[in-house]
Amino acid sequence: MQWEHGAHRGAADAANQAPPRAGIDEFSANAALVDGVRRFGASWASGELAAVGRLVGSEQFVENARLANVHPPLLHALDRYGGRRDEVEYHPAYHHVLAAAVAHGADTAAWADPRPGAHVARAAAFMLFAQVEPGHACPVSMTHAAVPALSRQPDVARLWLPASTATATSPASSRPPASRERSWGWR
Repeated sequence: MQWEHGAHRGAADAANQAPPRAGIDEFSANAALVDGVRRFGASWASGELAAVGRLVGSEQFVENARLANVHPPLLHALDRYGGRRDEVEYHPAYHHVLAAAVAHGADTAAWADPRPGAHVARAAAFMLFAQVEPGHACPVSMTHAAVPALSRQPDVARLWLPASTATATSPASSRPPASRERSWGWR
């Protein structure tokens, strides 16, 4: 087919493009990840990781990831009267992606349930989510990284650790990811 000015070639016509990636168990399809989870003591998490793999490989999750990326965060620095607001508005799809990652322990599961292989399992879950939608990886990884620092100060730990290891992120819950308080509406 010759290219003509103004002509549009659909993705189905493009021989050099990968097909859409959806309907896949991203964990089970990744032999190196499956082997690493087994070798480094997290075989007990393989069932949950396969569930995460199916979730992040689903058409709905892939679509949420796409929407989260085509709708960048919107900064509301000021309210309509010129007062400081400093809130960031995220597309609902971003919240779905982030909530799924937290619900599956990609942030603090290793701290909430410490056992052999816990950090391997958490890292594998984190990788599965981040490979499909990398924009949420910062708040998820920062929440994971904050736990040891919080643990060093008992008065702060009593206040923040229970919330940091919870698995809910909806605005109705008691906890946002560590670096996201303002964007979830907490003050």
